[in-house]
Amino acid sequence: MEFRLLGPVELYTDDGQLISLQRRQERLILALLLLDADRVVSAERLISVLWGQRPPATARATLQALISRVRKAVRVAAGPNADGQVRLLALGEGYRLSVPSESVDLHRFQRMVEEARILTDPPRRSAHLTAALDLWRGPALADAATGTVRQRLCSGLEESRLTALLDRIDADLAAGRHRELVSELAELVVDHPLQERLHGQLMLAFYRSGRRADALAAYRDARRLLVTELGLEPGPALRGLHAALIA
Repeated sequence: MEFRLLGPVELYTDDGQLISLQRRQERLILALLLLDADRVVSAERLISVLWGQRPPATARATLQALISRVRKAVRVAAGPNADGQVRLLALGEGYRLSVPSESVDLHRFQRMVEEARILTDPPRRSAHLTAALDLWRGPALADAATGTVRQRLCSGLEESRLTALLDRIDADLAAGRHRELVSELAELVVDHPLQERLHGQLMLAFYRSGRRADALAAYRDARRLLVTELGLEPGPALRGLHAALIA
């Protein structure tokens, strides 16, 4: 079976059948339990995320009904051969979902990123990070959480995704793929204009492709953005790279 959080929240059987969770609240409960897999998530936390500071009087009864539907979906997906590895249990004032870590795309992503960090060969490190990033099918919890709830639950996940992408670009730069990276980096700095590391990578890609003037222009653009948007000069890493390119 497979649980997917890196995009729409989905649940699949071993043979690839999608188990439908019709309600957004059901998908959100499943996501919350998977984000804290093998740990007890209190009913109060689930209610707070589902309904905010003013839950309805029927919140606990509704939560139990939602949990029941999620439990049924998990049992169907696990099938008869799960050997007790997949269980959604009520424990005290909360619930715990026990699943093999490899069945959750988020946990596989995190493991692959950690494995990539110890690889010393840039092409291998790039390939490993590319495979990890390919697990993402869109924004995390795309069809389960919205607004401030999504910001609270997913900001760290999206930061991890961006960091893995930047690490992959560093590996590609180390592997000499400068020219191939220029167009990708030019698009990424538009999407993440205040990310100094990206601006530095674009400068390096330009410079190592024999485009020194473009590299210096990229620094000027980055500095103008940072000063205009944040009122701050570029940090020491970007300034140091700029000085090295001039020298």
